[in-house]
Amino acid sequence: MRELSRNLSFLALLALLSISRWTAAQAALKTPFVRVRWSEATLHITFQTARIDHDFRESDPNLSKPEYERFWLAWIDAAHTRRLLEKGGRVYMLLDVEGPSVGGGNANCGAGTEKALGLFVFDSEGLFEEPRVINYESCFQNIGQEDVPGYKEEPSSTPMSSRQSFVQAFSLRREGQPDPITVEVKFDPLHPELGLIVKENPGDPKTGVPLPGPS
Repeated sequence: MRELSRNLSFLALLALLSISRWTAAQAALKTPFVRVRWSEATLHITFQTARIDHDFRESDPNLSKPEYERFWLAWIDAAHTRRLLEKGGRVYMLLDVEGPSVGGGNANCGAGTEKALGLFVFDSEGLFEEPRVINYESCFQNIGQEDVPGYKEEPSSTPMSSRQSFVQAFSLRREGQPDPITVEVKFDPLHPELGLIVKENPGDPKTGVPLPGPS
């Protein structure tokens, strides 16, 4: 009986230590107050004394980048904050941006839509680096969500203060390749310094199901 009591006490102590560590990790992550507005294709981000403007029509057209990192839209229709936190003196804001494809030199995309995730890292003095933007739905680049078997989009009701990892998956059809690939984008609020983690997984041409990605 004494041995059982000692074992239970030890297990209870381990549980308390685990909870304490988790609570400490959560406490280290603050949810700051950030204001986000937009006009035409430009985002206006305000945090304390910083004013950050980012125009998506001036995105880097570097063709050496993967297709999903060439984001362009005519204007912003909506912008939603998916994750927002402050850690180590830096604010990490994951934004979901969408707008029409009109323009861009492709007349076939007049009624199309462009959607992207953008990770902005800043403090009261401004950006630390240019935001990384991943296009997950695009008429221009043949990118879409509807072709990913088994993927479930995160509910829109999930609070931006959530510390659960945010995952976005989409398929991409590359010119000259008969089968699409699946791309997964992940942001971990507990380790925001890792940024946006992107993995490409080739699809199985027989089933269309994504093959396991690298571990």
